[in-house]
Amino acid sequence: MNANAYQVVLSGDLSEGATIEDVSRRMAKLFKTAEPKIAALLNRKNSILKRNIDMQTAGKYQRAIENTGAICRVEPMAKPAAPVAARHTEIAPAETAALSTGPNVVPVQMLYRGEERFCPEDINKLTGIPNGFNFNLPDVSDVPFNRVSAISAFIMVENGKESVRLLLFISTRERPFICQIDDIALPDFPIQALANPLATFRGFLHWLCRQHPAMILEESTFDFLSGSTLPKLDNLKIQKLSTAIGKLIEAGEAE
Repeated sequence: MNANAYQVVLSGDLSEGATIEDVSRRMAKLFKTAEPKIAALLNRKNSILKRNIDMQTAGKYQRAIENTGAICRVEPMAKPAAPVAARHTEIAPAETAALSTGPNVVPVQMLYRGEERFCPEDINKLTGIPNGFNFNLPDVSDVPFNRVSAISAFIMVENGKESVRLLLFISTRERPFICQIDDIALPDFPIQALANPLATFRGFLHWLCRQHPAMILEESTFDFLSGSTLPKLDNLKIQKLSTAIGKLIEAGEAE
């Protein structure tokens, strides 16, 4: 057995205030499976959801699962903490592929003062091209998806108004781009249009992450993909976030 292999174990307990109906619904949506299957797992103790994975991948699963209201833990594979009867409850690989092949999820600490070189540049329209984006700026040519170094999504609060924004870093520039979700030409991309614009945006981000799994995905954006709400940031915090991500890229975290 690989000494560095881990497993994700669903304890059967729920976070305070959560109900099994709500958690089953959220987890079924997360893993793209049936609610009764999830409910059955929650009604047992120590069900193994995923095994034989590395610590980083196990951490992604744990954060995503706990965002649904379920309690789980990560254990070394060598530690037999689950009963034998529960060892055949692992969710099928096809149902968890989106998480296991996801991008480089990184917690971003906004410890730095905002630097001018990382100040986001507004774009008025983000459109699609084959295998990439068009930023519709005179000084920026078409950008393939594999040139996207990092992304972050948040709610920008400015003068009492709120708007959902996407921050994108590309490998050829220090300065990132920022746009409102209303300025993304979502029909240009092969995603499902939903009645809720935020749900459509979430689907777009899921799809984008699959186009370039090596990109940095800021942790709260990963949490949003798992069903959480987006953080609210003012201009000062956006500058700090942008600078922190820029420094991570400089340090090689996007490789």
